[in-house]
Amino acid sequence: MKRKGISIIEVMIALAVTTVIAGPLLYLYQSGLKSSTSGVVSIDMLSEGRRICTQLHDDLKNSCIPYRGGFSMRFSDLLEADFSRADGLSGAEYRLYRHTTSPELIKKDIDDQKMLLRPIMHVRYRLEKLQNSDLLKLVRIESSDGAPERIQVLSERISFLKIQPVKVSDGGEQGYLWNVKLQLAYVPESIQAGFAFNATDRSRGILVNDFYDVVYSDFFKSVSQNPLAPRNWNTGLTFQRH
Repeated sequence: MKRKGISIIEVMIALAVTTVIAGPLLYLYQSGLKSSTSGVVSIDMLSEGRRICTQLHDDLKNSCIPYRGGFSMRFSDLLEADFSRADGLSGAEYRLYRHTTSPELIKKDIDDQKMLLRPIMHVRYRLEKLQNSDLLKLVRIESSDGAPERIQVLSERISFLKIQPVKVSDGGEQGYLWNVKLQLAYVPESIQAGFAFNATDRSRGILVNDFYDVVYSDFFKSVSQNPLAPRNWNTGLTFQRH
């Protein structure tokens, strides 16, 4: 019996059929992998954005000014926005003093009066440029008397951050708060180098998450609305009992 071989035409037909079948399968695999990666990144960005907003909210809500014999101030005194060294947003800083959550008070003599003050710390939020990226790094720096600075990188996906004071009126009374706007973005490494990021361009695997918050200062509310009331936990000042 003669052994029948495989002709070149049959090999070509087999390759063509394999290509037709493998092409869509490869596309489905790549699409599934891309969707899976995007899903993981989206969840991570959402969690990261919430952590940043929670930290910002806590700092702003506990913002204050150091006591130097009185609390003469404006709302704008609580938060300093420094764009003097900024290139766009890169190099910008937000600075504030805030009460700590420590239940222990500090004993001080001010104007011959014995006082108990809530400890405070100085906090800075700084936006720094990243190499080969139009996105920014957000760094939080806190410092207090006698302690080394504590530096924490909150994100390397910042595309926008703005903390803006807002005046509101309610029943003839004026109040003040901050409007916080934060935007995180993910740009795939394959297009990141030399890529001019545009928040409206959400194609090519680019992911963008927007976050918003409204915060008021317990300290400012307590002092401005009750200027003659005894000092309390929100102001951080009490007279020391003998």
